[in-house]
Amino acid sequence: MPDTSYQEMINVKKQFFKTDGIKCFHAVQSFVKGEIAPEQAHEIGMKLAEELWGDEFQVVVTTHLNTDNLHNHFVLNSVSFLDGKRFCNTKKDYALMRKTSDRLCEEYGLNVLSQEEKYNKYATSSLYKELMKDSIDYAIENAKDYNEFIKILQDLGYVITDKNETLSIRCDPYKRNTRIERQFGNRYSKENIYKQILETQPLSPYSSNPMLLITRTYENYNKHKENIIKIKALLAILYINMRNYSV
Repeated sequence: MPDTSYQEMINVKKQFFKTDGIKCFHAVQSFVKGEIAPEQAHEIGMKLAEELWGDEFQVVVTTHLNTDNLHNHFVLNSVSFLDGKRFCNTKKDYALMRKTSDRLCEEYGLNVLSQEEKYNKYATSSLYKELMKDSIDYAIENAKDYNEFIKILQDLGYVITDKNETLSIRCDPYKRNTRIERQFGNRYSKENIYKQILETQPLSPYSSNPMLLITRTYENYNKHKENIIKIKALLAILYINMRNYSV
């Protein structure tokens, strides 16, 4: 159910004791501008989700009307309700999704792009850039440090080029790199990514080494923020020591 889908997915994770790691996977199915009605687009999306994942995984399907071309978003629980196995997102899964989507579109009399047209069109589309930005934001919010930020993007299927102060990414099989600072603004410079990762770190009193919060600073980071982090780290150490003493 739409209103309870998040909690339903969390319940499955708890049932199989798999609440860590990747929480969900995101996919998109896009249609040619002006070729299909919203109701039909959603119907195709529901059929695609049911055929690919319906027997094993919970899926939320939503049809967006906010761009020139209608498109479906799929959010897939990373843990199966059937046996608790994790979903492994591979190139084979991507190829199967593409093949199934093409077949369903053909059954509805819709146009299907050739592979070369599809790659070139998708790689330059606003939707592709939107998904890339969402992936970067997700990696920033869930990374403990810059190396893990890169690892998360790689797990999401991106190829990373990290040279000096320039960070570029692309998604196979597309060949064109996107310099993320140039594409999305100064907020996504390497320096500011470092800062955002640091700022999103939760303060846990059970951290094995809270002083790591102090060392994860960037060269030109704001001194005021740095002092706040030091104070929080010291409070965490004090909290741990008090707990140990009370025990």
